Amino acid sequence: MAFHLTNHHLARPLPTFFTPADLTWNGQPIAAVPHSHLAVECNVRGLTTTGTSFDLLARLRGHLGLEVRAVPWRLQKPANYATKLEKADRKVFTVIEAVEFGGVKRGHRKTTRMFTILDEFERPFEVRVGTKGNTCTCFDKNPPRTDGVVLTNEHLLYVLRHVLACPAPLLWQGSFLPSEMEAIFTNSPFATILDRSLGLCGHRQNQQQGVCPPRGRDTCARCFKECNLGQHPQRVCQKCWCNRLHFDCFAGREGAVGATRADEASPVCFACEFPDAWHRWGSAFDNNVVGAGFAGAGAGGFVGNLGALPFHGANHDNDN
Repeated sequence: MAFHLTNHHLARPLPTFFTPADLTWNGQPIAAVPHSHLAVECNVRGLTTTGTSFDLLARLRGHLGLEVRAVPWRLQKPANYATKLEKADRKVFTVIEAVEFGGVKRGHRKTTRMFTILDEFERPFEVRVGTKGNTCTCFDKNPPRTDGVVLTNEHLLYVLRHVLACPAPLLWQGSFLPSEMEAIFTNSPFATILDRSLGLCGHRQNQQQGVCPPRGRDTCARCFKECNLGQHPQRVCQKCWCNRLHFDCFAGREGAVGATRADEASPVCFACEFPDAWHRWGSAFDNNVVGAGFAGAGAGGFVGNLGALPFHGANHDNDN
């Protein structure tokens, strides 16, 4: 099955020049703040003054109770980024489970979301994305290099790019701030599909019955790649009557791991068929199936902005 390499939900606007919130001091990007000034700020607070400006800024933010990134912000892409991104765009994985776990530390939400995906051979991979770090089970077998070279893989990039629709340069970061994580997830195709499975789309909220009307652009509820009417053979989930699926994604998966429907005329998205594997979320949402974190993502489609992300002006690469 052929897919376009650029999906509609990857075109979210993000400023060409920006600095993430954890690389600013008093509203100024770290590049504009002298190292000596940060050292003075640390000294008057009784903090160690050794290290780079990034080290000093992290100490200051932690001392003030502000968000601190677990893995320092990466200015450069991983060494194998281009090759692995091409694989992530070319391959098709199926998302069969999504679980959230975490807690609150120093007033900040610590969140990790684990996505279990299957490749074409039904082999499972667990991708973890969040405030503690972005990893894949492949990294357990092939630990990070000790020579300082940063690497990534297609499973992690697949989730970041297609399931969560992270714009560059978030695609190659090793972790996210709590505020980034919530903004990314709330505006993701995954949250949209989850909302639809729970009847939270605009069609259902208006008390309308039957199949939700087709959209000009849509996302498959199994592989999270483009599923546009007139371009891709598709079916509608026979339970929520809202989520769309590529014909090949459900017809070719019957009898596979997680699939129970043998009748190709009655496809059901995994969010509806296995709600326990998709609707387990932590205390950030008061232990309810749906909480404030999902508001606005599923009302008729993907929300195309990252306005909640705390970005400020600076010079960084913004290409894919």
